[in-house]
Amino acid sequence: MSFQFDPSIPKAGEGQVSMDKTEEEVSLAYSMALHELRIILKMIREVRLPPSDDLETLKTHRELVISDVTRLDKKVNITMDYLKTRDAQFHYQAKRLRTPDRIDRLRLWNREKKLEMEASRLQHGDKGYQAALERFEEEKRVTIKCYELEGLWKKAMKREESVKSGGEDDLASDCETVIGED
Repeated sequence: MSFQFDPSIPKAGEGQVSMDKTEEEVSLAYSMALHELRIILKMIREVRLPPSDDLETLKTHRELVISDVTRLDKKVNITMDYLKTRDAQFHYQAKRLRTPDRIDRLRLWNREKKLEMEASRLQHGDKGYQAALERFEEEKRVTIKCYELEGLWKKAMKREESVKSGGEDDLASDCETVIGED
């Protein structure tokens, strides 16, 4: 029996999250939500009565309000998607730390990293996504090569493909199930 290091196995203490780390994660999520609420409040306060009863002024004012509300709607939706993505990523990480099956751990690690890339895209746009994608591809390549996980990775990706074609996801996090119902 060969004992090889498996990077998907929790390291000593990795399965335990300190109260400070948990508090930091929750604080970050709430501060982002509060930031968005401040933007909403700022935009609401900027909506004022039109300067006069002139028809052209009213039309211009209405168009400005509609454009502000549309922009705000997009920003709030992106932030909601970002928070949901981070939440799903957290659930995949927690599930990975509890899963004994090496193939499932690799699948969960892969999903966790993909959600990290999606969060980067939502927060930093396409450039952030490209940078995260390049980091992930390099990390994946090095991890698979260094720890000789080629066979295990192929099995994990084959199982992932069969799950996609079969429809029933055996690793779906509770968070993603809730997201899909929105």
